[in-house]
Amino acid sequence: MTAKLMSRDEMLRMLRIHDGEVPSQCSMLEGLESARSTLSSMPTLEELSRREQGRLGATRH
Repeated sequence: MTAKLMSRDEMLRMLRIHDGEVPSQCSMLEGLESARSTLSSMPTLEELSRREQGRLGATRH
């Protein structure tokens, strides 16, 4: 049996498919979905500036 040269990514992909760890079709989509949900749970710049304005306004009075 001769060893075939393969890139690190190919090797990881093959191992993942073999282990059944990551479905080869949707791993990228799952990663993007995870990133999107993380970002959507973080406050936006507008929310942060509103909070800061509210805090500054509260200390002024």
